[in-house]
Amino acid sequence: MTVPPPTLFLDVAGRFTRKPDFPLVVAGIAVATAKADELREAVLAVTGGRIVKWTGGYKDIATVKRLFRSIGKRQIVCRATFLLKHEPEWSHYWAMGDRLEEAVKAFPQNMPYATASVTLKYNIYSYGIADTIGGYLGRHRAVLPPKTGVEKMPVCAVCDSDIPGEQSQKMFQQIFEKMEGFPQTREGTGIELKIDVCVKTEQEEPLLMLPDHIAGYIYSLNAYGKGSENAWAELITEIELVVSQWPKGFIGVSNHEFKDAFPIDVAAFEGAAAIAKTDEGRKIVGLAWGAAP
Repeated sequence: MTVPPPTLFLDVAGRFTRKPDFPLVVAGIAVATAKADELREAVLAVTGGRIVKWTGGYKDIATVKRLFRSIGKRQIVCRATFLLKHEPEWSHYWAMGDRLEEAVKAFPQNMPYATASVTLKYNIYSYGIADTIGGYLGRHRAVLPPKTGVEKMPVCAVCDSDIPGEQSQKMFQQIFEKMEGFPQTREGTGIELKIDVCVKTEQEEPLLMLPDHIAGYIYSLNAYGKGSENAWAELITEIELVVSQWPKGFIGVSNHEFKDAFPIDVAAFEGAAAIAKTDEGRKIVGLAWGAAP
């Protein structure tokens, strides 16, 4: 018996802003790809064919409870990472992104992904994908292949539409295409991953409602609590009652202080941009991009 290839569904709650006082939560679920259609039909049956998001869930508590009960009933792998924006690293990350955004203006090709905001989204969703795959493989540890052999496993990761624009989405896909088989996973589990990512809306992929609600629940519970000033307080209380009936750790929640360095060599881009601004540099860049010298 081998591990069935999974499809992951991921979403983020919180604000992708440079302000450090708002946390982020990335959440993911994993389901065997062969069972995704069946799960989608079940979720749409629960919502009456509607797209119900956590942000408006306090107006429809009964439906949100049904969604969470579906997660528990079907024993769906759930992971969430609560990200705290740590200073001064958070502000430095954004400052480096601003420098990159300025540097790429020297080149003729439009690079909408060369910003702090889009790079951060790549960063955060990569955390969620890795964490959710880990939870899925952990659930199937009993049938992992022997470490003397290697089993290739395709993984489809569907992310919510936080990453804007076709070019930025293609770059996100290329990041995973260029990864070399995830050697640590291969060594630790005997599984060689091949990850294919895409970006969709809930209307295109209703199963994104599930990570949307998990991320929203974890975010609201930790960021706002159940005070009377929180419109989601009653909803949080009701969902806590549902979740309390699940096995301990069923939703794997981890905390991460975001101290990440900006993942792109900004100084190299700035050096190339300085050359591109010279007369000779403009000729070279024009030829490289197929423009007239």
